Amino acid sequence: MDLFSQEKIVEKYSGQLQKLAARIPGYFKEKDIHDWRVAYKKLRAFLRMITVMVNGHVPLMTKDIRKMYAAAGETRQLSLYLSVFESNVGAPIESYPAYTGTLNKQLFAAKENFTRRLDVFSFENEMARWNVMLPGYLTSDIIKTFLQKKITAIGLILLVADNDETLHALRKHLKDIIYNYKIFSTDWGIPFPVKAWDNEKVLIDIAEELGDYNDRCFAITYLEGNYTDLLPENEKYELSKIREHLLAEKQQYQQKVIRQIKQLSLSKIVKEI
Repeated sequence: MDLFSQEKIVEKYSGQLQKLAARIPGYFKEKDIHDWRVAYKKLRAFLRMITVMVNGHVPLMTKDIRKMYAAAGETRQLSLYLSVFESNVGAPIESYPAYTGTLNKQLFAAKENFTRRLDVFSFENEMARWNVMLPGYLTSDIIKTFLQKKITAIGLILLVADNDETLHALRKHLKDIIYNYKIFSTDWGIPFPVKAWDNEKVLIDIAEELGDYNDRCFAITYLEGNYTDLLPENEKYELSKIREHLLAEKQQYQQKVIRQIKQLSLSKIVKEI
């Protein structure tokens, strides 16, 4: 695994980020936004792995691109929520004009925020910064250390995995492992060199379940606080009933996910293949 290969990973995903970012403002297609966020997370996971043995905190992403990522995330979540709202509540979306108006206003602001930050962002400067982080060689010790830290963190979370915060943290650790696993298999065409699990599919399935759970959590946040406080009383009342239904559904789904992750089998010791 030489420096050239590492540079190619940075070049590939930063190139995807730049290409998609240039395309997004014109249409804000859901797939483009999703693909942009995935490319960001894959690159971030790779940088987390290669810098794991660096002493001290290394900010992998500048605050400028982190804010773009946040704006893209808000855009995607609101777009998804608006698209499924009508089917979930079983009533025409026109029945909630003030509410959907509030959501659309927030969606417009998120899109505007992304576009404004993109206009002053330099992918070239960011890529040069990422390339400086690359170690001379990506050794098995670096990969083992990264995975060992992830496994330890996951093990601690599994002891208390019973709320939104811990479940979200668990998903982030699992996705970091999965993204790096895919970089090896897809981008380099070689097996991931170390292992601490019996079946990669189990990790992927649990991460996807946690993603579905996370979407339910976001749906509930759009039914409280700033989104509903100033609505007409008739809309507020109807939405409060929807919120109560989603809370009960979320609680059931949470118990299902927790049962699944309790069965997650990860070795305490990371082994080379």
